[in-house]
Amino acid sequence: MDDQKSNIQQKELILNKTCNLIEKLESVVTEWDDLYDAYQELMDYYSGEQWINDVEASDTGAFSDMPHGVLSQDAVYNMYADQRLVAFRLIRTALRYIEK
Repeated sequence: MDDQKSNIQQKELILNKTCNLIEKLESVVTEWDDLYDAYQELMDYYSGEQWINDVEASDTGAFSDMPHGVLSQDAVYNMYADQRLVAFRLIRTALRYIEK
């Protein structure tokens, strides 16, 4: 009987942790999905002429009074690479759960 209780308690814990995590994932995925249009806007800017003009102005010190990390090639590229890695990881993880 004690083994059964212990087993049920353990499985109850797994159920509760999984439900809580799914709730968090749903919230984060919704937030990420809602950000997509703004992300595309950033990527269009990063690959466009306006970004080049802004970098040239930054090189003259035009934006020294404000944060302007978006003008760094590394910042945007690293964010792009990171989001791709996370997206692929999410796909692989989702497939593991679906296929089993």
